[in-house]
Amino acid sequence: MTSLDTTELKVLKYDKIYSRFFSKIEAYDFLELPEENLYSFLTEWLHSVVANPHVRKLFETFVIYDEVQEIRYEMKYTVDEFSDEEFLIEILSIGLIVSWLEPRINSINNIAQVFGSKEEKFYSQSQHLHELRALVNDSRKKQRRLIADRGYAWNPYLDGDIKINKDDTL
Repeated sequence: MTSLDTTELKVLKYDKIYSRFFSKIEAYDFLELPEENLYSFLTEWLHSVVANPHVRKLFETFVIYDEVQEIRYEMKYTVDEFSDEEFLIEILSIGLIVSWLEPRINSINNIAQVFGSKEEKFYSQSQHLHELRALVNDSRKKQRRLIADRGYAWNPYLDGDIKINKDDTL
């Protein structure tokens, strides 16, 4: 087995992904976690995101280094360095949103039935759970739509960059 030379790959620091993720959520309780716990959650969620085949198929090479908090990658279809990096940050941060929301759906607070007296006001648990699931599904759709739109927008065949000669056979 040959070792992979990652010196030529583009580098993306986790902090850029996490920063975009934090700009998209409003979860002050999450941000109040001890830093070690916070980054442990984020790292595990990031691994879940990159395990998604819709995300992984975008790359020729993809290596994740938790020790130095960076990703080294080569995109299958590249636009330019800036666009590729911004696209990757956006895709991964949306995936982090999904990973952040999923435990809220599976929370004991949503599973356990709550009873209250006349004086207490409770909102419908089933409606709340339904809205959380819809938010997760919307985030997943947004991520997949962004991946599909990029493939469509930067398709060299649709741009006319690829020519098929009459003499070529398929």
